[in-house]
Amino acid sequence: MRSGTDRTWSGSTPGSKTNTSCASANGLHRKLQVIGDTAQTLTDLIDTQRSHRLELIIVLLILFEIVITVFQMLTGAPRL
Repeated sequence: MRSGTDRTWSGSTPGSKTNTSCASANGLHRKLQVIGDTAQTLTDLIDTQRSHRLELIIVLLILFEIVITVFQMLTGAPRL
């Protein structure tokens, strides 16, 4: 016969797999949560990189337009 400490140590009664399967489900849930968080973080990083690239393109286009305007003013070329 098992003593009370043996049952406490094992976390369940003999033949019961409820606590073991519950612990496995919790472990699996935590792992899936970490994977989901990692995927979300990577998606956010990609979105941030795309946003920075678009902002840089917009700034370059504005600078290009300013250079063309200054060139037209200096040369007396007609403005469109």
